[in-house]
Amino acid sequence: MKTILCVMIIMLFALPVLATTIVVDQWNGPYYTIADGYAACSDGDTLLLSPALYNETLTISKPLTLKGMDVHSTIMQTTTTTITINNGDVLVQDLTVRGNNCGIHVTQETPTIEHCIIEQSGYGVDMDGDDAIIRNCIIRNCNNSGIKTYGTLYNKIINNVIHDCNYGINARSHLEICSNIIINCNRGISGDSYSGNLYYNCFYNNTTNIYGATVGPGNIEDQNPLFEDLSSSNYHLLPASPCIDTGIPIGLYQDLDGTRNNMGIFGGQTPWGMGNPTVLDMQITPESVPQGATFDVEATGTVE
Repeated sequence: MKTILCVMIIMLFALPVLATTIVVDQWNGPYYTIADGYAACSDGDTLLLSPALYNETLTISKPLTLKGMDVHSTIMQTTTTTITINNGDVLVQDLTVRGNNCGIHVTQETPTIEHCIIEQSGYGVDMDGDDAIIRNCIIRNCNNSGIKTYGTLYNKIINNVIHDCNYGINARSHLEICSNIIINCNRGISGDSYSGNLYYNCFYNNTTNIYGATVGPGNIEDQNPLFEDLSSSNYHLLPASPCIDTGIPIGLYQDLDGTRNNMGIFGGQTPWGMGNPTVLDMQITPESVPQGATFDVEATGTVE
């Protein structure tokens, strides 16, 4: 009985700080621009963008989640730097991002970028903060670098597909780079001052696969990763792919079925297409109860 009472007390005290989902919809509102939606966000909220082309920049200076309803049709595009992350506790998820200068510029520690398409940019992601994570993203068609990281520490670049960039990864810092597929670039990775872990990646059809970086074990060079159809952006691996069960062999990164990590966006614990529920509305009844009593929670939302 004491245990139940403690649980209920914790739940009751937590109610006032529940995060809110702020929806941006260019046609139906309640917020019609990203700027207005962001201004309405409090710490810990989710800024949810409905499918549309948004010609807006955004600087994120508070902890929140920036999420698209559909990665293919929720597009942020500008002629400068599209997203700047100035706060560490940030998750960017399920968006297509394009920026003539830079898609996403990370200036602070510990943000996570996942399940995004970052394309048609000068720099796809420019990382100036430490302990950031880029995982299960598609980064392509960047004139300078898919990912640039200079002078930073302990960033993780895991289970991405990077292709058709000048430099896939331009690294002059300490990084963990593993389980990525990097193809059709001038340099797969350029690492003049690189230190860290470069292991269990696939490099194919790059002019130079690895330049100036210390190479760890398990990298596959000059073997076709065998996507189902790269020309139509189908990044599933064919059964004969050398990238199946050859990613980083650590339990923390194993695939959801318990097998060894597959390289590319469908590998690891957060594979492409694994959407988390997005809560759009929540009602709690009654609004207040005595300690030890129960209450009902009814919520609606979307699941990818």
